[in-house]
Amino acid sequence: MNVVSRQDRILEVVRRRGGLTVAAIADDLGVGEATVRRDLRALAARGLLVRNYGGATVPEGSPGSSPDPSLPVKRAIAAAAAERVRDVRSMVVTGGTTTLEFARCLVDRTDLSVITNSLDIAHCLMDCEGIQLAVMGGVVRARSHSMLGHLTQSAATELSADVLVMGIGAISPERGLMNDHIQEVLVDRAICTMASRVVVLADSSKFDAVAPVTVVGLDGIDEIVTDDRLDDSIYERLHGTGVKLTVVPYRIE
Repeated sequence: MNVVSRQDRILEVVRRRGGLTVAAIADDLGVGEATVRRDLRALAARGLLVRNYGGATVPEGSPGSSPDPSLPVKRAIAAAAAERVRDVRSMVVTGGTTTLEFARCLVDRTDLSVITNSLDIAHCLMDCEGIQLAVMGGVVRARSHSMLGHLTQSAATELSADVLVMGIGAISPERGLMNDHIQEVLVDRAICTMASRVVVLADSSKFDAVAPVTVVGLDGIDEIVTDDRLDDSIYERLHGTGVKLTVVPYRIE
């Protein structure tokens, strides 16, 4: 059972029973308690359950009771991206719903260094024994839980990695990666200098979105991992940009 399937199973069991102890979950899945604790932290970071002493619950009306309808496609994109960086030993991962799913796919990795400006991703990975985690400092942006500001930008000049895996608010074949929060744009620009290879995770809806500020042009990234619902016109407009487009064959029925 891979990490995504295992965490899905944990969430299913906890929701059905209203709450379980770590020991009970470990016994149900036939895995160690340390593995269950890592999975519970990852699920709690996404707001899908609530940790309590010795276990976890999903309260009535919690965010976990109404999951994001686009979550399956984001998981598919994240899993495909994780396979593509399987041999990478150091990476930067920025915040976002799809990159958080990507982080979930890393929890069983060993000999891996991860740098992030996302508190949710840090929470997901912070007790993984095989991962050396570095968190970029800064001012926390409410709701997104990303670290922003001068401290974050300064950290970007001090740290580097083999690859950057990032989420983004909007993508235009002509304008590049776009966002609508100025401080986040400035930090993303700095983070884009931290690695020689930049991989963007974005479901196809991001190509229909519009944002006022450009983070970086497509000449500043290497690969986009997306799903197979892209309009044919997007493929045509991306042709010749030099960006590798990895399309995950997944459709929401």
